[in-house]
Amino acid sequence: YPWGWEQPGYADADWLPVKKMAGPVPAGYGSDNLWTLVPRNIPFMKEQLQRIPVLRKTAGIETDGAFLLGGQPLNIAAHQTVTLLLDQTFNTVAYPELFVSKGKGSKIQLTYAEALFAADGQKGNRNDIAGKTIKGNYDIFLPDGGMNRHFRPLWQRTYRYLQLDITTGDEPLVIDDLYGSTNGYPFTVKASFSSNDASLQQIWDIGWRTAQLCAGETYFDCPYYEQLQYEGDTRIQSLISLYVTGDDRLMRKAILDFYHSRVPEGLTQGRYPSSRLQVIPPFSLFWVSMLHDYWMQRKDDAFLSQFLVPAIGVLDWFEKNIDQQKQMLGHMKWWSFVDWNQQFPGGTPDGAMDGNSSIITLQLVNTLDQAAELFAYFGKTDNALHYRQLADR
Repeated sequence: YPWGWEQPGYADADWLPVKKMAGPVPAGYGSDNLWTLVPRNIPFMKEQLQRIPVLRKTAGIETDGAFLLGGQPLNIAAHQTVTLLLDQTFNTVAYPELFVSKGKGSKIQLTYAEALFAADGQKGNRNDIAGKTIKGNYDIFLPDGGMNRHFRPLWQRTYRYLQLDITTGDEPLVIDDLYGSTNGYPFTVKASFSSNDASLQQIWDIGWRTAQLCAGETYFDCPYYEQLQYEGDTRIQSLISLYVTGDDRLMRKAILDFYHSRVPEGLTQGRYPSSRLQVIPPFSLFWVSMLHDYWMQRKDDAFLSQFLVPAIGVLDWFEKNIDQQKQMLGHMKWWSFVDWNQQFPGGTPDGAMDGNSSIITLQLVNTLDQAAELFAYFGKTDNALHYRQLADR
């Protein structure tokens, strides 16, 4: 491994010379768009050092966890098997930063989890660890015996608990330091909440932490698993962002992302950006609702006007799928997801696939009412009248 390759003074004379692959051009220009550039429309992510405060459990070694404070290395002898369970005390999104020396032939596995699991597979109280084990995403680092080697994964990890499972070979291993570098969208809280019920303040704090963990270069449906931006989640998240911080930039980016995701039928993709195509028709309605949300909160006609024609495409698709006899949505293609619960197999309610779903039809009616207001504001009176009449049928 070319240690130090990211440092300015790294000797790269033996590397192959750079070859020009394409000439970058701004979006919308040029005749051969192999490399298209657009201005960044959100701020850079905020990153800061975050120490892990608690060592909850050890096996194979005696330590008080002082190494977690920095400057006090932990020495692990040769031919040992060691486990260290660390507790951030709350869920976080961060790049783990591990520094080690020596330890050639060692293996270090870092496992990340929001909670530990009991034998029955349940998490239970997140504070409890007795009789539980860790399961989850993990990294494996194989030290080469050098000094002050630095392991940091190429993408962030989500964890409250971080477990190190270490086996050493013929050479002792030194853990020089271990901490997290938090990473997320740089929201600044401007709203406040107060109540004579102290428990509600805790709920507010937990809720806002959840919103922060689910906001980065895009909104995330969850920071641990999929890390994808779905319209159904994003509409709620963007409104929370607006009301708590007043910062609309990530919401604007999300609206643009879904605009760029459209398929030829006129619908947006259910999640975007994504390397896999997935279309969720009710989520396309949420995208139209997001336009209305933004219009209600911001005077930004130039930004919103570019989405009117795409919004028509979404609503046209649904109008074509109305059962004219029953005046409800009929059979629809794709995945008409509404919510995960035991009554909705695969997240789809009765009638979602074969027709006459009341919940999706009512969602369409609500979106048509919102679209009528939006189009009337922009002087598209024919569209506004049509959507009002369609909603009133």
